[in-house]
Amino acid sequence: MHIIGMFETGNGENLACFLPMIQRVLAQTAINEGRGGPIRLVIAPTRKLAIQIFVAAHPYCKAVGFEATCLSGENNYHQLEIQLSNDVDIAVCTPGRLIQHSGEQNTDLHISFFIVFDEADRLFDLSFGPQINSVIDNCRPDRQTLMFSAIFGSLPVKFAREALNNPLKLTAGTTKTETSIIQ
Repeated sequence: MHIIGMFETGNGENLACFLPMIQRVLAQTAINEGRGGPIRLVIAPTRKLAIQIFVAAHPYCKAVGFEATCLSGENNYHQLEIQLSNDVDIAVCTPGRLIQHSGEQNTDLHISFFIVFDEADRLFDLSFGPQINSVIDNCRPDRQTLMFSAIFGSLPVKFAREALNNPLKLTAGTTKTETSIIQ
């Protein structure tokens, strides 16, 4: 099931997406070693937000034995190559860095089945639409996609209509949408 979450910033949406993500994977059977890429992706529009999400989620990942990494421009590229080759379970990333690693075959997105787009409005405002479409095109077709944002303008709504099949819409607090996202 795909989910569109409209939440005011600061309502704990990062943790709200990580805990079900961890629970879902723990409930599944073991995934083969040597898979070549993260099975969960969290994509943020800025390095600062990617790092913030990673720092908030890392203790929970560590507690259940998941390997996590943060793919952002502030990290050493060579170190990230090494981390990705060691079966990272969760990658928190910016679109550009993820596409760069995927394009250089440091990671394989075809096994990613759980994708979170945080601050979706900003991802599209910052012209990451082509990168977002590339990520979706290269991930598993049976993936679960979550989009979180305080505001859903026309571009995220258009993307949701094209890429998500009957998404569940969740709202909390004061939010704004320019166009109905119900299909």
